[in-house]
Amino acid sequence: MLSHNRRHLVKIHQGGNYGLQFWLPQIIKNTLTQDQFSVGLLSMIPWGFTAIAMVLIGRHSDRTGERCYHIAIPAAAGGLGLAISAIPGISGTFGLIALSIACAGVVSASSSFWSLPTLYLSSTAAAAGIAMINSIGNLGGQFGPLVIGFFSTRFHSTALAMVTLAGLCWLSSLINIIFFRHRPAVKQ
Repeated sequence: MLSHNRRHLVKIHQGGNYGLQFWLPQIIKNTLTQDQFSVGLLSMIPWGFTAIAMVLIGRHSDRTGERCYHIAIPAAAGGLGLAISAIPGISGTFGLIALSIACAGVVSASSSFWSLPTLYLSSTAAAAGIAMINSIGNLGGQFGPLVIGFFSTRFHSTALAMVTLAGLCWLSSLINIIFFRHRPAVKQ
């Protein structure tokens, strides 16, 4: 049976996801354009790229039956995108590309992640595990935006916040590789 810590720690990349969802338009406004309509249009780019990447990565994961690296690699790529977006003086265009990679990585990791509970837990335990994962994962909904807001207000930059969220993505990737690289034994 999957240990208590394994079930919950792998979803920590959710902080990056929520941070991007809430702050992406503001980041675009600060780096590319002040025009609200243009901010809305430019905000669509990362999510359009994410939709395509998520389908392709999810399909490949289903076709191969491999889950660990279909979570770990996108989470690490999401962290890389967040870290690149934090580079001081990066142009708005390259920042948008980096944030597109970040969005695609974080969301694609989540799409493959949800196959793990039923792989490692019996049906009853999987239901309870999914509920617990959602409860803990939703803390990212509180933590991600707060981190960006705190660092933005305190240091007048989102760079440190993006590096912090990148670290969460990389930690999630590492935890997935450590705990889930081997396929589970047949469930009882």
